[in-house]
Amino acid sequence: EKPGSGADKNANAKALAQNITDADSKGAIVTLSAHWYNPGTGKDFNDTTAVASELLPGGKYSGTFNKELDAIAATAQQAKRSDGTLIPIIFHPLHENNGSWFWWGEKLCTPEEYKALWHMTVDTLQAKGVDNALYAYSPGTEPKDTTEYLKKYPGDELIDVIGFDTYQFDRDAYLAGMDRALS
Repeated sequence: EKPGSGADKNANAKALAQNITDADSKGAIVTLSAHWYNPGTGKDFNDTTAVASELLPGGKYSGTFNKELDAIAATAQQAKRSDGTLIPIIFHPLHENNGSWFWWGEKLCTPEEYKALWHMTVDTLQAKGVDNALYAYSPGTEPKDTTEYLKKYPGDELIDVIGFDTYQFDRDAYLAGMDRALS
């Protein structure tokens, strides 16, 4: 998405890394989510054509998905402080997985596919030298209980931060959702 312009992933990575550097210099804790275009169709992240199984190694679109991971790696590796140290980034890929508005969502990606995608994402980024990412598992606030929340949980060895995504459109509904999610 933003910052960036067009299909030049290198330029987008450079622009995003600069924004991360600017935010870090102001004391911000940087989080990065990925609203990946659907790698199978080329349409935006709201295209709910199921493709998860085809993104895994050997799948029809694994090369396309790996290019997205290349862009994340380039961003993380360029996000540096003035002394050259890499800036820590909380990265929450494949977020809000318990809804079905993204191609990695509840009805479009099995728990096994989701966990394998997560594992592949972390393994690929680490293999590319990304060691400044903290990986955050963050479904939406829709789970009714812990079992539902953890249904697609990839495992402690792959997760550094847990949380959930929530939005405040209606104050009372928001507070009720927060209360339910935290209980």
